[in-house]
Amino acid sequence: MTRIIDRVGALRIVLVLAAAIAAWVQFGVRFVVSSAVPPLEAAQSPRSGVGKTVSINGANVYYEEMGQGVPLVYTPGGRHDIEVARPLAQKLARKYRVILWERANTGRSDVVYTGVRDVDLWSDQLAEFLRILGVRPAYLAGPSLGGRISYVTAIRHPEVVRGLFLYLVSGGDGIAERLAKAYYGDLVEVAEKQGMEAVIKDAFLAERVAANPGNRARFLAIDPREFARVMRRWQAAYVSSDPVVEATEGDLRTLNGSGIPIRIIAGCADDATHNLVRSQLFSRIVSNAEFREVPGFCDTWAKVQKEPGGRDRFGPVYEAHPMVPELIDDFITSTESQRKR
Repeated sequence: MTRIIDRVGALRIVLVLAAAIAAWVQFGVRFVVSSAVPPLEAAQSPRSGVGKTVSINGANVYYEEMGQGVPLVYTPGGRHDIEVARPLAQKLARKYRVILWERANTGRSDVVYTGVRDVDLWSDQLAEFLRILGVRPAYLAGPSLGGRISYVTAIRHPEVVRGLFLYLVSGGDGIAERLAKAYYGDLVEVAEKQGMEAVIKDAFLAERVAANPGNRARFLAIDPREFARVMRRWQAAYVSSDPVVEATEGDLRTLNGSGIPIRIIAGCADDATHNLVRSQLFSRIVSNAEFREVPGFCDTWAKVQKEPGGRDRFGPVYEAHPMVPELIDDFITSTESQRKR
């Protein structure tokens, strides 16, 4: 009888050890972090995002937040509103206080057409937004245009940034000019020849009016000639001679001296807009940044764009990349671990 009991006990120990090893393989190797920090799946249940608005320089900015902990502000890529980023945010909100926001001229926020560059308007909004919410410094993350806003905010307002995570950084020969024409150049002639009523029939701007009915009156109150001047000015700021879109080499050297922890995910060789060479150039100039080549990242991105949820009428849905939540988590977890040493 004693031998049977001993065998049963030994079997239980073996089973427990096997389960522990399986759990470590499933979760532990994903992140090279302290075992005291839970992975996304094991952490808190996220609170649902609640839509709010905050007034910044007289314009309402829409945002949602969920979760608790270290603040993370995610800015969607392209011209998308925060709907595309909500699934990603819900995963991250298991460990972090995640804030999604819709910059001016996007989603439910008010339209604002002033300033030297579009990215200056948005980075100033983001910095003031963080001050109002009392969450500075915060981690900033984003792809493509969302990444552009994030790194320009870090350049112009380093005091509000705790860390910077960038993926699918925009850059490449002719890319800046092509983006600028699509965003702004095509609207110049419409405004000057047909007026603002015609301008807001543009598919993107029409959606901004539908999302925020007050934007119709704001659009129509803009002098079409002034609107055209702003569009030309914003278009001119996009030049492919910059290392990455809307950041000069001098800007990046300023970022290099800020001491902000930065991780750049390598771009893709077959993606002209989010070019591998330009992401490498970014990391060479910002030498204190960590350049991370992620196995399978570009192959997965190519597949995602062919799926129904990988693109919509405004282009790629960068947030659909399934590796992104864990990559962001790994960056924040490792950075916070280093801070505590």
